[in-house]
Amino acid sequence: MDRKTLGTISAVVIIITLAIGIPYGIKTYKLRVAKGAIELTTGLRDAFQQKLAETQKSVTDSLCLTPEEKHQLEEKLCAAENRLTSFSVAMKSAETSFASSEYDKTREALQVLQAEITTELGHVKVLSDFCAKVAGLRDRVLKNELYLKARLKKPYPFSEKEIELPAELAMLPKEYLQYVPRLDAHLEEGMRTQELGPELNNSLGANLVKLRPVLDHILTTAKREPIKERARELFARAIKYYRLVRAKNDALPIWYRASHDGTLTAERIELLDKQQSEVVGIITAGDQALKDLIAYDQLLHSQTCVYISGHAYRKKEFSHTGTRPSLNSKGELTLKNYKYTTDGREFFIIQRTATTEGMTEGQIRVGEIDDPVAMWTFGPTQEVGYVEHWKPLHDDQVYVGTLESLKPVIEEEFPHLANDPFEKK
Repeated sequence: MDRKTLGTISAVVIIITLAIGIPYGIKTYKLRVAKGAIELTTGLRDAFQQKLAETQKSVTDSLCLTPEEKHQLEEKLCAAENRLTSFSVAMKSAETSFASSEYDKTREALQVLQAEITTELGHVKVLSDFCAKVAGLRDRVLKNELYLKARLKKPYPFSEKEIELPAELAMLPKEYLQYVPRLDAHLEEGMRTQELGPELNNSLGANLVKLRPVLDHILTTAKREPIKERARELFARAIKYYRLVRAKNDALPIWYRASHDGTLTAERIELLDKQQSEVVGIITAGDQALKDLIAYDQLLHSQTCVYISGHAYRKKEFSHTGTRPSLNSKGELTLKNYKYTTDGREFFIIQRTATTEGMTEGQIRVGEIDDPVAMWTFGPTQEVGYVEHWKPLHDDQVYVGTLESLKPVIEEEFPHLANDPFEKK
């Protein structure tokens, strides 16, 4: 076969290869592009679905959207939900085209769908931003108002048999109604003897009445004068903050619920939110002072004694490497490494911890000696009877020393705080 014929054959082979390979490569490329379009569109649709669900929940949970605002939002969200359904249908159609190897048709359809989903997602984000910024602010203002009303309501003689509450209480949702104190003889007596006055004839004064026994208990049982001073300071701080609340609250320029008709400006709401938050902050500071008193009382009633009750040791095997003379294959004298073990001891102190819950014990390693009969020299803080930590009842300090000098005793005392006003109901 001459060179001209070979050249012709080669050219034909190349042409056939290109004729087969180029369409295949183009088809593979189109498949890859269409598949990527499906993944991108699916991600956009899922993001749209999630944002839509979040916004629907915001509208449903909102306490303070006007009926007109709520109706308009629900209509727009319903339309968006219908669009979501149409997007899912379009996705199914695109996936069918893809399965039929109609990659160009798939890509073109999804490009249009991506633009539509992106536009709708933008619309839903606008609604979401409205709920977050405007409705969210209104909700916070309303919740602050309900909270302040509840915290400053005078005590009421609640009865388990009572069916209908007076209007001033009936307007409070259940989560706020729990702040209104129950009027009983004990609370009346406490209000009178503590001379709390009308500005504290509410949950603030009720807290002081409920926690006065804690203060009195500390003043009676504290083992050191600084402890009493600390307790007095916390109780006085609560009174100081609580007495500021009524005047600050009465100075608020508007009551949101009474003024809200859907026309209150965002600037006005923001001002009210700022002023309400100041009053709420004062209440929180007073509450915190009493919470600190409760925590301090709990600290005073904690009892812990950690001391050394004994020593112990156990056998330990020590590993060593030594050298000894040895003849190598040439008959020359060399040194050869070898391993061996010796018996020794590992030493411990026995640490015992006593609390009102009982006694626990553990061992703490202090060292080791490579000698089977050696004894450890324990330091002064490792001797039997040494007290590492002694926190006695009715004290806020920790002491160290010896059992002989400190004479620690875990005492038993019954709880005296029967009703924690800050305990979640």
